[in-house]
Amino acid sequence: MKTSLFLLCPLIAFSNYLWAQQSGSDMPKDTVQIEEITVTQNFILNDENMVKYYQSSHSSGIDKMNARLGGVSLISRGAYAREPVLNGFSGGQINVTIGGMKMFGACTDKMDPITSYIEPINLKSVRLNQGTTGNKSGSTVGGAFDMELQQPEKSAFNLETGARYETVSTGKTGFLLLNYGQEQWAYRVSGVYKHFLPYAGGDGKTVPFTQYGKINLLQSFLYSPASRHRFIFDWLIDDAFDIGYPALPMDVSRAKGRMYSLEFASGKRMLNISNLKAKVYCNSVFHLMDDSQRDSLYFVKSSKTGKLDSVYMKMDMPGWTRTSGAFAEGDIRWSEKNLFSFKLESYSNWSKAEMTMFMNNLSNPGEPPMFAETWPENRRWVSGVFIKNDYVLSPKTMVSADFRADYSSSVILSEQGRQQFNSLGYPVDRNFQKIVKSGNLMVAHSLQRFWQLKAGVGWGERLPTLSEQFGFYLFNALDGYDYLGNPHIKPEQSYSFFVHLNYSQARFKFSAEARYNHINNYILGLNDPGFEALNLYASGIKKYENIDFARLFSANVQFLWEPFQWLEFFNVMKYNWGETFANRPLPLIPPLKNLFSVHVEGKNFNVQAETEYSAPQNRINKNFGETETPGFFLLHFKTGYKIKAGPSVIHLNAGIENILDKVYSEHLDWGNYNRPGRNFYLSVSYKH
Repeated sequence: MKTSLFLLCPLIAFSNYLWAQQSGSDMPKDTVQIEEITVTQNFILNDENMVKYYQSSHSSGIDKMNARLGGVSLISRGAYAREPVLNGFSGGQINVTIGGMKMFGACTDKMDPITSYIEPINLKSVRLNQGTTGNKSGSTVGGAFDMELQQPEKSAFNLETGARYETVSTGKTGFLLLNYGQEQWAYRVSGVYKHFLPYAGGDGKTVPFTQYGKINLLQSFLYSPASRHRFIFDWLIDDAFDIGYPALPMDVSRAKGRMYSLEFASGKRMLNISNLKAKVYCNSVFHLMDDSQRDSLYFVKSSKTGKLDSVYMKMDMPGWTRTSGAFAEGDIRWSEKNLFSFKLESYSNWSKAEMTMFMNNLSNPGEPPMFAETWPENRRWVSGVFIKNDYVLSPKTMVSADFRADYSSSVILSEQGRQQFNSLGYPVDRNFQKIVKSGNLMVAHSLQRFWQLKAGVGWGERLPTLSEQFGFYLFNALDGYDYLGNPHIKPEQSYSFFVHLNYSQARFKFSAEARYNHINNYILGLNDPGFEALNLYASGIKKYENIDFARLFSANVQFLWEPFQWLEFFNVMKYNWGETFANRPLPLIPPLKNLFSVHVEGKNFNVQAETEYSAPQNRINKNFGETETPGFFLLHFKTGYKIKAGPSVIHLNAGIENILDKVYSEHLDWGNYNRPGRNFYLSVSYKH
């Protein structure tokens, strides 16, 4: 069984590069040579050796896969669309892209992270770059999370279809994949349908508002007029509906994403540029929050009588974003020892979100609806340049340096939006322009044949998010406050230091990384008693402000041991720690977590047992609504069997999640609602 694509981190890549420089070197057979040496973690999703650890089939959800990646945690507000956290960084602190393309959610409550618009059946790979080294896809302080889409295959016909059923939520999933290609062109289409009812927790009780449904469709057309040139057109549609959020006072009736892109890539040198790729793209997101299925009765103290009045309230909160952009990237080899890389890109994002509050006060009937632009209609333009040079200092040592700069211009377009901030004492009649920068210096050294060491320093800045700069009375269900943006907020600035040790042999691989970040002008929501809350259930107002600094430390350890060809042990451990300049814990920092798998592979069957352990989290920040979270220990089991019939294969998969039926929740689960109890699932797929 091959394990060559496990832990393709920068050290493995660096080692491969150095061994390749030596004529007649006996490079280990299980390694893979890849040109990109700054990849922190890169695995190919359609490689069977990695799929077995991260997903059971194409019908698995992307959240289950992401939760098992080194350094990744998930903020959960419900059973759908969990927000990725990378080593304690989240939101605008990390770059999340699809094939290098920028895309922005349309929900002011972050109920639609960009990962929610992708399904595993559409994915070719996921690439993580941690800390400031994620700056190829934009200046950043926390890293980058890039999802690469599958591409059509020429001169091939592939058909795959299947279904999955889960007992804990009577969840049903169906998928279809078709690829047809000739010598110069190919077409690929893949689609997924999902429908889940509210699930039951480990105590047997149904967790309300955990239902959702969705349809996802990706079509790709490839045209290759020359053997080493190709044009690829992608068209993605994602529609989710009836999405419940138990941690929030509102649900989502509709979330719609559309993405279009045209890419040119060349496999040969052009104008002395190798690996040349250029892409133009546009995408849009529509998101509609409503509380029509919630209890909308509130008791409000009357300003006239001093008594409590019964008030029925309903809110509609739609949001829209549209993004268009282009980028070009490539490599130039100056000499045998120097490889220069570049990326030029520019994009424009238009966003808008509204809130209409309908109130029926029984003692004061006829109140008109209250309307506000929670994201005033705005546009942000960003243009950036990234350059990097890799230099082979010696047969065992490589030095890499990179730099990025981004120029941005943001403007509020609507008159109402300007008036809203003028009423708060913030004139916003001008363009807000910023330049953010990032850079890294890294050294990789091959200690011995199987040991590699990499260390680096970097700094990075990041643009404030739309909510942080222009958000208007955004309710945060975690701490119960309305949040106000700050048009004059400063960019965060991070100084990053890391060390990475790697050991790679044919049957044993080990990887350990530690990273420290010192972030100046860290952005947090701070109490502001000078404003009154807008929502009836809000406890007060917080405004986004810069604090002096914050500190974040993270450590990730992974190993794969294959004592026999049919037996493998796989482990991922991740730890995060963070505090403010005042030595107070940062909010939403995940505790120590460990995932351990034992995998047995036969000729036509496989069996995998998995343990999932989370330590308790007692370092909390009560000002942000956090509560202590107990630890938990879970057991999972899955098995698969394949039946071959000529060129066709039938895959049967079954498994049990949370075998012990534990009652538990993760620390990053808002509201501490129960996660699913014991879940049996069965899937069947046909592949030709």
